[in-house]
Formats: sequence, C-alpha cells, structure tokens
Amino acid sequence: MLLLVLKATAAASLVTALFAFKFVYWRRPWLLAIYFAFFWVSEVIVDIYFLPPGIFGTGAIIMCFALTGLIVAVTYGVHQYEKRHSDR
Repeated sequence: MLLLVLKATAAASLVTALFAFKFVYWRRPWLLAIYFAFFWVSEVIVDIYFLPPGIFGTGAIIMCFALTGLIVAVTYGVHQYEKRHSDR
C-alpha cells in the first residue's frame, strides 16, 4: 500500500510540476492542487486496474521525485527572473 501511495505521489508531482512550468500555473496554486489530486487519483486507478505488478519500481519513484525537484527549481528560477525583469 505504501508503494502505491509513493508511486502515485511521484507520478502526480512530476506531471503537476511539468504543467506548472509549461502553462505558468505557479500563479494559481489552487489549480495546481486540483491538478495534483486528479493525477494522483488517475495514477492509483491505473496502477490498480491496468498495470501489471512491479512495472513501476522504486527506481522509477526516485527518478520521478528527482525530476520533479529539478523542474521545481527551474520553475522557481524562471519565476524569479520574471519578477526581476517585469518592470522593463
């Protein structure tokens, strides 16, 4: 059960971070929370009903969290850059 929660959280956080970066959703955190919940529930349903056991292991979970961290760092950098250069 814990592995299922970690898989869903890793996949949902990665996809949500990608959406936040691509569509500039960091200005609307409530919408990010809705996206995260949708992707989390979708991942749980897909994992329970459609994926064979063991297809998404701990290595993939670690990689999803690492990529999420990188995307969040880049998004933060872009946000800071836009704040500094918005007055021009």
